[in-house]
Amino acid sequence: MRQVLEGIEQGKVEILFDEVGRNVKASLSSASPAYLTPAH
Repeated sequence: MRQVLEGIEQGKVEILFDEVGRNVKASLSSASPAYLTPAH
């Protein structure tokens, strides 16, 4: 929660506060994006 509030205070457009979100974001331009891969 602290990271979200700090991001808002800093005027950030995008706030990725958990590992899942960061992994999905990092995989968007890969050959197999995380959002298309079934969870294990």
